[in-house]
Amino acid sequence: MTGRIILTAGRNTGDRTAAARVMARENNWPLLSVTDLTFAGSDEAKTEAVLTLLHAQVEADVPGVVVSAPFIIELNTSEWLNDLNYDLGLRGYEATVVYVLAPGEPQPGLDPEHYFIDETDDIDDLFTVATSIAGELRGA
Repeated sequence: MTGRIILTAGRNTGDRTAAARVMARENNWPLLSVTDLTFAGSDEAKTEAVLTLLHAQVEADVPGVVVSAPFIIELNTSEWLNDLNYDLGLRGYEATVVYVLAPGEPQPGLDPEHYFIDETDDIDDLFTVATSIAGELRGA
């Protein structure tokens, strides 16, 4: 069985976190959110802390984890995501990015197996799209 990691990324903290919460709830998976970290530090330091927590969840053999963090710098290059997927693949997991676009933000150059949410005009649209993606990834 392959475990699933959903990396919920994007600049808009509120929309990103809302989408991550929906996907975690729909799949009954833990949510690791950079906004829940209380230590002072850069976004990069908090992202590293969240990834450390993610690896602990993987070691605990959970079926899936939803992670919410900006990942803006990390996703500027496909190398970071490829390295993460390689590392997780060795443990039987696969990471998928769900990128929540801010208004007017262009889509980052991610491979087609990843998802984008740009329906942020209405919170109900955001929840609907996030619920749909959660179901797709649960069945994958």
